[in-house]
Amino acid sequence: MNNFLNLLREIVRFALDACIFFLGLAKHLFFAAKEWFLYIPVSEKIIVLNLIPSFFAASMDSASFIIADFEKGVTNPYAAYLVGIALFMIISSFYRNKFTFAGRIIFNAVYLIAFVYLNISGTITKPENFEYSVFFYFNYFVALLNIAGALLSRFVYYR
Repeated sequence: MNNFLNLLREIVRFALDACIFFLGLAKHLFFAAKEWFLYIPVSEKIIVLNLIPSFFAASMDSASFIIADFEKGVTNPYAAYLVGIALFMIISSFYRNKFTFAGRIIFNAVYLIAFVYLNISGTITKPENFEYSVFFYFNYFVALLNIAGALLSRFVYYR
């Protein structure tokens, strides 16, 4: 019985040490990210803060329709592309040159054109009686804000 209690005590001590280690690591990463965020120019801050509406545009329902007295939500069909663009925008803030600028503009312009086509054609879902939600329009906001941040970053801060 005494050996079992010693083993249990060691397991609890190990778990507490692991929690303290990971909380310290999270604290260190948070302050490092805060310092990095305060160091970057305003245009890059716009792009980083644009991750918040990007998250909502990719994860929330973009449209809904009623079938058999139930409301069914439809997510963004291009959500995976939006996540990839958001990752590219963040990673490219570390490597600023004319190729990353071109990539930022091209990826967001293609995404914007695809979403305009999706809106005009009405092909987000098969049923005809659907309604767009406010998160559908976040996709336009995200792409336009990314393009504006890329243009501002290139022509104002990094000539």
